[in-house]
Amino acid sequence: MIDNSVVPLLNDFYQLTGHPVLLPKFAFYQGHLNAYNRDYWKEDSAGILFEDEKNIKKVRKIMAVSKNH
Repeated sequence: MIDNSVVPLLNDFYQLTGHPVLLPKFAFYQGHLNAYNRDYWKEDSAGILFEDEKNIKKVRKIMAVSKNH
């Protein structure tokens, strides 16, 4: 696997390991962008003491679940 340029080197690598997996187009939709935006932080005396001398606590929003499905 010694080549003079990038393209032949990558081709040799892919021949050895297989081509990288490409997800289908529908897997890239923007619905995943908010997947980790469920928590927020607020000041609380029971929270973690940070460098700015504020106690901060992580709070998780409670999502309402519909019973009609």
